[in-house]
Amino acid sequence: TNFMGTSSVTSMPAYDFSSGTTFSSAWDRAGGLTNVPANLFDNIKGTDFSNAFRTPTLTAQDKENILVSIDASGLDSTTPPATLSMVSGAALNPAAQAAWASLQGKGWTGTVS
Repeated sequence: TNFMGTSSVTSMPAYDFSSGTTFSSAWDRAGGLTNVPANLFDNIKGTDFSNAFRTPTLTAQDKENILVSIDASGLDSTTPPATLSMVSGAALNPAAQAAWASLQGKGWTGTVS
């Protein structure tokens, strides 16, 4: 499912993304998205989050939940491409900054702010 450009999506239910392999542009410009639950991406199989979260309504907690969960998946750059785009919305809190630093240490690239 792709929610790109959808302003009617205001929260993300706890989907099972365990078989997900690419999330490129999935929530790009989803203008109403907030309330992203923790642990949503813990069991993902893919590392393509390019342009996935260019979403202006993400809160600092949403960004923390996303980054900590992707980091918890344990995937690194040996599963190409390990790319993440998360821009706009609230600034990263310390836990989100630490998770992004951990992902970068595993070879992830992208723009996260």
